[in-house]
Amino acid sequence: MSDGNCPKCGFLNPPDAQECGRCGEMLMAGSARGEQVDDVSAGGRVSLYNSGDVLNSEYQLDAHLNSGGMGEVRKATQLSVGRTVAIKLLHRHYVVDDKVRRRALNEIKNQGRIEHRNVVRVVQGFQTQDALAMVMEFVKGGSLADRIESDGALPWQQAVDIMHGVLKG
Repeated sequence: MSDGNCPKCGFLNPPDAQECGRCGEMLMAGSARGEQVDDVSAGGRVSLYNSGDVLNSEYQLDAHLNSGGMGEVRKATQLSVGRTVAIKLLHRHYVVDDKVRRRALNEIKNQGRIEHRNVVRVVQGFQTQDALAMVMEFVKGGSLADRIESDGALPWQQAVDIMHGVLKG
């Protein structure tokens, strides 16, 4: 049960609300089917998927990596080949929204066409009754934002080196 205040936008919702009436942020654990939730993501958002869940009969979910307004990214194991992958999952309440679902499927299709050493490769996209996912290669290490958050501003020489690598491609 939620106290009603949205952790994302601060909007005061009814105490029994499951999602924010203003921004759509999930306010309580589980979904309409009442799943148990064991993983709490960054920023106070609650994951609607559990470590150990198997999606599409192929991907066993492991650690939670990150969350955003539209979904979350999980580390997972591709069971058929024992490979570690990353899965970008659309929040379940968006899966039923035709416009959002079409945009997500288009993103999967377009990103899947890109082959470049500086772009994470898409392994597969799939849709089930209550999940829409983009499966990507797993790249070890954190993001540049994570590094700056933990270590502070980079010395200008490191920033130049990083940008040189980005621009070089």
